[in-house]
Amino acid sequence: METRKKQEKFTVCYFGTYLPEYPRNKVLIEGLRLQGINVKECHYPLWHGIEPRISKIKGLRRKAFLTAKILWAYCNLLSNHHNISEYDVMLVGYTGHFDVLLAKILSSFRRKPLIFDFFWSMYCTFIEDRKIFLKNSLMAKLIKYIDIFTYNVSDVLLLDTQTHIKYISKTLNLDEKKFKPIWVGADESVFYPVKQRRSNNFQILFFGTFIPLQGIETIIKAAKLLEKEEILFKIIGKGQLSSRINNLSQSLELKNCTFVEWVPLEKLVDEISQSDICLGIFGASIKASSVIPNKVFDSIACKKPCITEDSPAIREIFTNKKDILLVPPEDEHALAKAILTLRDNDMLRENISKNAYTLFLTNFTKKSVGKQLKDIIENTIKGT
Repeated sequence: METRKKQEKFTVCYFGTYLPEYPRNKVLIEGLRLQGINVKECHYPLWHGIEPRISKIKGLRRKAFLTAKILWAYCNLLSNHHNISEYDVMLVGYTGHFDVLLAKILSSFRRKPLIFDFFWSMYCTFIEDRKIFLKNSLMAKLIKYIDIFTYNVSDVLLLDTQTHIKYISKTLNLDEKKFKPIWVGADESVFYPVKQRRSNNFQILFFGTFIPLQGIETIIKAAKLLEKEEILFKIIGKGQLSSRINNLSQSLELKNCTFVEWVPLEKLVDEISQSDICLGIFGASIKASSVIPNKVFDSIACKKPCITEDSPAIREIFTNKKDILLVPPEDEHALAKAILTLRDNDMLRENISKNAYTLFLTNFTKKSVGKQLKDIIENTIKGT
C-alpha cells in the first residue's frame, strides 16, 4: 500500500514548444493536476504569434528566420529543463514532432521514460488526407520518416481513438503496442450549458478548419436542400478549402448560410448556445473515419445535440439516436434528412442532448481524461 501511495505522487515534465492554450494540451495538463499529479512545464512558445511574421518573409530569409527561432527555442528549453530538479516521466505536448529528439536526449540523460502526445500523424494528415504532397515525393518520404522516428524513440505514444491507432499503425507499418488511446474531451470551464436565446429560425452550427476531413461541401449542399425550410446555417472557420467553399456557396446562391472566418475560443460557447444543432465532420477519408473531432466534445459539453458522420471511431463511445445522430459521409441528402428529423422531434432532440451531456460528464471532462492519462503514466513508469 505504501508503494502504491508513493507511485501516485509522481511528477510529469510536460515538455516542448506546444501551445499551452490549445485544447488538447490544456485538457491533459489540467486533467493531470486535477488528479493530484505534479506537472512541471518545460516550455517555450515557439509557434505563438509566429505565423504573421513568417508570411511577410520570403526565400532564404524565411528559412534563416525559422532556423534562428527554432535554435533559440531549444536553447530556452535546455535552460528550463536544467531548472527542473526532478521528474518521473517526460511528456512531449502537441504539436511536438520536432521536439522529440531533444526530449529523448534529455529524458535519456536522466533515465526517465518518454511519452509523446502523437495525436496526429504528419504523413496521414498532409499526404493521405489533405494531399498537399504526392505520395512518392521526397517531402512525403521525409514526413513519413519523421513520424516513424518519433515512434522509435518514444516509450509510449498517445492518440485519440483505437481506430486511429489501427489506421496509423497500418499506414506507417508500426506495431500498435506503443500507442495508447486518450479521449480528446473538452474543457468544461470553457464549454458548458448556457440558456439558449431563442429565435424564430432553427439554427445549425459548424465550426472548424476548412480541410477535406471536415466535409464542409456536404454541409453546404445540405443547406441548399433545406433552403425553403426556416433553417439557418452558421459556418465558422477558414483554411485550405476556403476558396472552393466560397465558390460553391456562390454557385448555389445560398440564402440560408452565414460565414464567419474566426471566433475567439471564449466566445465559441455563445455560438454553440444559440444553435439548435451542432455539426461534426462528414469527410469520406480514412482519417475522418478514425477520429472524433474536438467540436463533437465541445458541443455535447454545452448540452447540444450533434450530427456527425457514422464511423468506427465515433461508435467506440457514442450510440446512434441515443447520444448522437449519425449519417453516412459525404451524403448531403442524409444530413438534410437528419436535421429535419431533429427539428421535428423535440423529444428525440432533448434525449440526445441529455444523454450526450451525461456521457460527457462521466467520461470526457478534464478530470476524466486526466485519469486516463494518469493510468497510462503509472504503467509506463512501472515498466521501466
